[in-house]
Amino acid sequence: MSGPGTKTWLYLYENRSRRQIYIGIGNSMTRAYEPHTVASEELRDQPATAILQTVTAFPSREAARLAEAVAIHVAALAGLEVISDHEDIEQLITEAHHPTNIVGVRSTRYLVPAVLSIQGTMHYSDLTRTALVALNLDQVDDLPTLNPGRSVATFAGRAVQTWPLQRATLGTLRPTRLLAILKGSHTIIGDWDLDPDTPLTQDSFVLADPEADNPRGIKGQWLDLDEARLSDLVTWSQDLREFTRR
Repeated sequence: MSGPGTKTWLYLYENRSRRQIYIGIGNSMTRAYEPHTVASEELRDQPATAILQTVTAFPSREAARLAEAVAIHVAALAGLEVISDHEDIEQLITEAHHPTNIVGVRSTRYLVPAVLSIQGTMHYSDLTRTALVALNLDQVDDLPTLNPGRSVATFAGRAVQTWPLQRATLGTLRPTRLLAILKGSHTIIGDWDLDPDTPLTQDSFVLADPEADNPRGIKGQWLDLDEARLSDLVTWSQDLREFTRR
């Protein structure tokens, strides 16, 4: 019997000439040579098949299962025919072969878009004269990940529009800062100063410098909402909310 803390190895039957691969896990170094399904054994017993396994064991079956899922995703994405006993094998292959966007990246049970995170917390209660917009990665463009190849302008362009800003033009108190946060995780993905000379008469923010998306060094921090609730459109800092209620 294997429990959650059982050391587990990942092993492969790799046949490059047939472009086939079996990916599996076992709680002993002999599992690769024990009985398998007919298709797995047929691949294993081919003369050109290499039998490989990890040098060291994963500390738990759960960790090995995660590594197995990632290996299946990568192999399927590379165009190999994947054989596996993984419980989600059909879903993993389908997601690799038929992505929901142009680059084949989507959130799954095992893989999610990587988002830059740094230590530190920004509290909603500490914000003043700030507008907050919450974005999904797929609302930014067709590439649902925060990779280094994307320009700051990509995020700035989505963060500034389109929002009902006329409500914020009451009196002389107006937002001077725009924060973009990731929906769900509330990770800060952009922090801009607003152009102080442009009136908020249209449904878009005007940034002082679109390329300056981290002037205070908080990009990647977590925003603690302090029991405040995010609006589906624009959320204002507490001072702006109180001012517009007058």
